[in-house]
Amino acid sequence: MTSADYSTPNTSLSYYGDCYTSVTVGVEVENACGTSGKTNTNIGTAPCGNFYSIVPNPVQDIITITTGDQTNMTAKSGPSSSSANSIAQIKIYNSNGVVVKLVQYNERKKQVQIDVADIAGGLYFIEVSNGNNRQTKKLLIVR
Repeated sequence: MTSADYSTPNTSLSYYGDCYTSVTVGVEVENACGTSGKTNTNIGTAPCGNFYSIVPNPVQDIITITTGDQTNMTAKSGPSSSSANSIAQIKIYNSNGVVVKLVQYNERKKQVQIDVADIAGGLYFIEVSNGNNRQTKKLLIVR
């Protein structure tokens, strides 16, 4: 990310980085009385809606999970890390928060298939993690 010189208050500074990124912004104010000390603020960016997709949903037996296309979302200071667009772990929870299926990958994957035929029909929550961040969506298993 590049630094900017803004002289007007309430100015926005755009960030073109990865989804689920934590950005530290340093603010220093200069006016006729002098310069303030620099204040750093940590800002978490909003999750991207396309971190991953699940098809089909509702599902009977096998789901395919694919990471979102974030190739155009790179920081101005350089390319994004490859782990941002990968799948490291998948958890499927029931409505009571109990993990009914856990799959971990030693190598990061961009697309995986999960067999859910052994899970009873109903509403579940599926959490996909890239190792640093995670996103949870609803999953409906029908029988």
